[in-house]
Amino acid sequence: MALLAISGLIQVYSTGASLSYGELFRLWLSRAPIAASFVWLALHASREASLAKRLEEDYGFKSATASSFQGFQQQMKEIMSPLGSDSPLGKLCNDTLSTLASPPGRIYEKHALTVSPSTEMAALAKAAVDAVMAKKTE
Repeated sequence: MALLAISGLIQVYSTGASLSYGELFRLWLSRAPIAASFVWLALHASREASLAKRLEEDYGFKSATASSFQGFQQQMKEIMSPLGSDSPLGKLCNDTLSTLASPPGRIYEKHALTVSPSTEMAALAKAAVDAVMAKKTE
């Protein structure tokens, strides 16, 4: 994008005359598709990096939970005694096992992995139409 801006400045300074509004508009319009694609690429990369970070944090949490589970393993052997599943030790066992059993990919299930600009625009248009329809029904 910086190269596009520099090429535009060179073009303006090489002509020596100031640009009219029409010429300035055409200059910006000719560079808009390239700039828009770079902006979309940055947004897409940011979103994917955010999802990857969440997945990394989820695996870290599961690792810490597994380490804690190892630490409490001796105490959990007592779960077979008549303490029952509603005891604090039984609750610890159930919570730990449910945490370890939850799939780490559930983070991605809420988000579409392949997002295109047309999909984003369609979702934005649908949200706008839904908002207008909700306002009309009120």
